[in-house]
Amino acid sequence: MSKNLILLIIFFIIFNGFTLYSEQFIANYYSNVNKAELLIIQAKYKEAVKHYKKAEKYRNLFAKDAFNACLASVQINNFGATAHFAENLLKKGVDSSFFKMNFEFENFVKSKDWQLLTRKRIQCEIDFNIRNYILNLLEKDQNPRLNNLDILERVKVDLEIGKIMDSLFLKYGYLNEELIGIFPEKPDEFPRGWSPLDIILIHQVKLDKSKFKSLFEKYVHHGKMHNTKLAMHSTNFDNDSFYLFRCFNFGMGDFIKIGQDVFTCGDDLEKLINNNRQRIHLPNLAFSIISADFRKRNTKFILGAKPMFYTDLDFKQQDDLRADLLSKGYRLIKE
Repeated sequence: MSKNLILLIIFFIIFNGFTLYSEQFIANYYSNVNKAELLIIQAKYKEAVKHYKKAEKYRNLFAKDAFNACLASVQINNFGATAHFAENLLKKGVDSSFFKMNFEFENFVKSKDWQLLTRKRIQCEIDFNIRNYILNLLEKDQNPRLNNLDILERVKVDLEIGKIMDSLFLKYGYLNEELIGIFPEKPDEFPRGWSPLDIILIHQVKLDKSKFKSLFEKYVHHGKMHNTKLAMHSTNFDNDSFYLFRCFNFGMGDFIKIGQDVFTCGDDLEKLINNNRQRIHLPNLAFSIISADFRKRNTKFILGAKPMFYTDLDFKQQDDLRADLLSKGYRLIKE
């Protein structure tokens, strides 16, 4: 066996080992984050903070998780931990005024830990050139839609944007928050909805669904994309059973409210969805139900989702929709 061949075999062993090791790190990351979120629901904030600290041993906390970690730590006046998690957000473009303007952090900004944090003069580490480029692409994406241009004109623009996105992905991979930061709509609010990148990608996914399925999943397993982003975009994958992570495409969630009745997956669909969620480290449907109930009581954390609902149905249409959902195997969880 030649020396070059031996070196090649060693390279592949090391490379494959690194890939698996990387994916295991991401699995460990979400395992700890999922435990932390359940502990928050149970108001066990001290234990939740411990799991967030464990999670960041495997990956720098995603901004959503760092925000929840900040909130959990202030509940127990662990301002040293709050400062630690806040540093993560400052590096991703959150301004220090966010903490000063948000009453949840009132005691934190009066603490010595806040003073020490501000003295460090944390520098934002994102690439503003790429960030601004994305904002310009969003404007290009929205122009034909805001001006009610026909579908052919929209597709033409989306194809042009697609070529640009392909080149960006080829160079940088997924444009994650470490690269382009996060996008608050107001200085005192943490972003909870679609980001500019998300909006652009929604239209790109609709153009070529097959292109993004495995690509996005790869980004999740290698820690570039948050798993909730894949679940969000999967609702545009035309009900591919391998990529079903939500009970409903409408509202992109697990619940639909009709009158006072709330419906979710039936047993067969729940089993399929839970298997898919496990693959990308999302908690199962039972957690979604618990977290949705938590959301009614506590809107501070980015946890849980409100049931989606139709706003334009009369009573007969509501009854027909209830009957249709039950006939398709969906189940009523609250009335």
